[in-house]
Amino acid sequence: VLNVDLDSASQFGAAYTLPPAILLSLLVLAWLFRSWRAMAVAAICALLAVMAAMGLIGWSGRPLTMVTSALPPLIWVLALASITHFITRYRR
Repeated sequence: VLNVDLDSASQFGAAYTLPPAILLSLLVLAWLFRSWRAMAVAAICALLAVMAAMGLIGWSGRPLTMVTSALPPLIWVLALASITHFITRYRR
């Protein structure tokens, strides 16, 4: 019972904090790149990475647990970090 409650609480926390974090990261990207196109490319790449990972989890039939509910924000940040390096190098 405790494990199920912890899983649901972590999913609620992730759903509650992820949208503001995405919005804030998009604002930082807009300030960093000063281009809506570069911001859109970074956001689309990060979104595709999150969707691919969550799709694989759903396809495997595994439920979201405390650990896997932390994956979307983690993948979002890692994908944004990677694509930021590529966009910066491309713009130079």
